[in-house]
This record gives sequence, C-alpha cells and structure tokens, in this order.
Amino acid sequence: MTLEYEHYMYEEIDQDLYVSPNGNNNNDGLTPETPLQAIQKAVYLIKSNPDNPHTIHLASGDYSLALNNQIFPIDIKNYVSMVGEENTNIYFDDEYFEPFSFTRTSNNNLENINFYPRTSNSCYYFLVCPENLKLKNINFNSNEENVVGNNLILEGYSMIVDSVNIHGVTGIYRSVAQ
Repeated sequence: MTLEYEHYMYEEIDQDLYVSPNGNNNNDGLTPETPLQAIQKAVYLIKSNPDNPHTIHLASGDYSLALNNQIFPIDIKNYVSMVGEENTNIYFDDEYFEPFSFTRTSNNNLENINFYPRTSNSCYYFLVCPENLKLKNINFNSNEENVVGNNLILEGYSMIVDSVNIHGVTGIYRSVAQ
C-alpha cells in the first residue's frame, strides 16, 4: 500500500483582517473590498502579536452556518479583537451548543455584535479570559421559544464591560479564576 500526502503550511497574517457575510474565503481579507466570508477563517489566518494587536473587522449582516457557512465555535487568539459594524448579527444554528468562546485568551476586545441562537435548544456563551477582556456594545439574546435555557459564562481576572445587554438568558455565571 502506498500513501501519498502533502504537507500544508500556512503563514499567519500580521495585520487586521476583514470579514463579510458576502465575502469569499479565497479573498485575502486584507481590505473591506476583499473580505473573507468565514469568521473562523480569519481567526485561523490572523497572527497573535502582543507588540501589534490585530482586529477582525466584521461587516454588517447576518453570520450563520445556514446563510454563509460559518463554523462554530469561534475560538479567538490572544491579542486579537473582533469588532462589528452596526447591525452585525451572529446566529448560532442547532448543532452548536457552545457557539462562541474566548477561552484561555488574553488582551481581547469584542465590540458591536449581536448574538442570537436560532433554535429552541440550549446555548452557552463562553467568555473565559484570564486577563484583559473588553466587551462594548454587545447583545446576548435568547430565542423566545427556548425552553431549555441559555447561559452566559464569564470568568477571568480582568474584564471591562460597557453597554452590554443580556436578553432572556436564563443563567449568568461569573467567577474569578483562582
């Protein structure tokens, strides 16, 4: 038996990236005119740089698996922020129990984004950050038909919260890591 394979390497991009629901993952993502489509693709490509932190800019619109092939959960890197334009909505579909997380990261900003579950299934928003997480103009929403419950889990040493709204979320857990 002969097995053939190729090594695939990618070079991280050491600058801000742009994503749009109408973008294309074959684009370079380097300008608003050439955006990527998938948030996760931008997270994969962007370089974590403590000397020059970067931002993933999300164009206005709706992001979901059903509409434009978004992959969840989104796990952001250190020193990378996500900033949406007005009316940036991220919809989580049925199969994603934990759609979004800042897990074991540091020095992140999350701004101008509305989060919505699409179904009546339970949904957890994880914001677990050891240090320096800033939330600004964020809406965490529940599906009105939700009978199981949505939960927001906040854990970390340092968080700045500015204009954060929580609608219909049945459990909010806040702890400080020891």
